[in-house]
Amino acid sequence: MRHLLCDLEAAAALIDRVIVTRNIPEADVLADLSLSFPLEFIDNAHPRGFAANHNAAFGRCHSNWFLVLNPDVRIEPDALHALVDQAPAASGVVAPRIFEPGKSAPEPRRKHLTPFEIMGRWIRPDYDAPRAEWVAGMCMLFRAGAFAGVRGFDEKFFMYVEDADICARLRLAGWEVAVNESVRILHDAQRASDSHWRHLGWHWASMLRWWFSRPFWLLLARMGGAPVLQRARTGPSAARHE
Repeated sequence: MRHLLCDLEAAAALIDRVIVTRNIPEADVLADLSLSFPLEFIDNAHPRGFAANHNAAFGRCHSNWFLVLNPDVRIEPDALHALVDQAPAASGVVAPRIFEPGKSAPEPRRKHLTPFEIMGRWIRPDYDAPRAEWVAGMCMLFRAGAFAGVRGFDEKFFMYVEDADICARLRLAGWEVAVNESVRILHDAQRASDSHWRHLGWHWASMLRWWFSRPFWLLLARMGGAPVLQRARTGPSAARHE
């Protein structure tokens, strides 16, 4: 977290405030940091999910943009300026390309999150979609009006798939999901659902909720449904990790 806040200092002129959510009680290890922007804290009495935490943070947002960030990402000095300045007018959310330590290629662009898309990842793990249909939650820059217009993240999801769901609802509301190909961030992904049964359970519970949700089916119908199945039968996929 300290490293991320120091990264954000390079874009201090763009930042109204930074809100840090502490999901469990912990010592204040940031007290000695000297920053050019206000640092506010939300201390939860009990752990809350990704969606609930970021919706609570949005309640303190008074700017035109709302940036969702994981504490384990590192941002290059000009990244935020580029994301804001180059955001397409129709975009409700903008994201950078995501790199992981030790990997030369970015995380693949992600297509609509279907069972066939996930199976396609296993078949062709090197696949990269031509354009992103949703972006991952470790770094999402929302237009505040767009985020409010779709009522933020759906708190029925816990820990996983909130990002795919909100991107779908933004697209259904007429907004675009954009990726700035020239901006990169580093994400030290923990992939807890790969090694912890509890996280794996949360992951699959969220997946099932998503596949039975109204936004999933509405967007699938708008995209043409059948072509999605055809692409899955012939092999291509999207991102390899939700």
